[in-house]
Amino acid sequence: MNDITLSTAEAADLLGVHPSTAKRWLDDFGRGVERTDGGHRRIPLTDLLVLAETRGGSTVLTPFRPFEAHAWAAIRDEEEGTASSFAPLALGWLLYSDPRRIGLLFEVLARRERLSLEALVDGPLTTFMHAIGDAWRDGRIRIADEHLVTQMMADTLVRLGADWSRAVATRADAPVAIVACAEGNQHELGALAVRASLERHGWRAWYLGANVPMAEVISAQRSQDASVVCLSFGASQDAPDVHRCLEIAERYLDGPAPFTLVLGGPERAVAGATPRTRRFGGLQSFESTQSFATWLKS
Repeated sequence: MNDITLSTAEAADLLGVHPSTAKRWLDDFGRGVERTDGGHRRIPLTDLLVLAETRGGSTVLTPFRPFEAHAWAAIRDEEEGTASSFAPLALGWLLYSDPRRIGLLFEVLARRERLSLEALVDGPLTTFMHAIGDAWRDGRIRIADEHLVTQMMADTLVRLGADWSRAVATRADAPVAIVACAEGNQHELGALAVRASLERHGWRAWYLGANVPMAEVISAQRSQDASVVCLSFGASQDAPDVHRCLEIAERYLDGPAPFTLVLGGPERAVAGATPRTRRFGGLQSFESTQSFATWLKS
């Protein structure tokens, strides 16, 4: 990891300055700066971090000390679309270092302009959570470790969504959605990712939490006049669980429902779900956060 070098554009990105300013700083600094055959500047990451300190500032990598190079490699992997290193790096931090870095790195990735929250949820975050499950089954981590990581990622998604929702708070015309984990589903990460995605795209999202009875979901939709209701089903739930929720929802609807019901979860549960009546304004099902976001923007 010590041989990582950065271009002027990458240096400017990390320093938080314009590329022309970065060029001037690199030339003034001198240390470690080399030129390619084409005359382009390259600087080792370790020297760039020293430059940042001499300028009295910090970078997004500062909280990861002494693993700045690993964090930068993970960022670059995601932006370049190469094999993701997030999951193995995060698991290593959980096993041998400070696990707080895991949530921080995901947050840094989610705030990068070239990356999307939804792709990060479906890709590196899902891979990491599967790795956590494997590590627990192999006896490498305890239940407390799994809960710690899950809560940390939940907190990160809530924090990201809260930041995005501030821009929505002053909009009287922002569309409204209800998000909840279906009755029997105690696992909140999927629903929290949907909530954050909604907030990222300008929606006002009301989150009801885990294991919410369908009658309460319908009640919340009515009180908030939501045009979309998102229900998240867990990995252990199947088609009968979905059909039961649909039946209960229809029972509490007096007439045609002025909202679209969105189902998320494993394919065996949500694919092909159909209501017995035509009371819903629409019914959509998604197996990924990216496909949900694509529909949301359409």
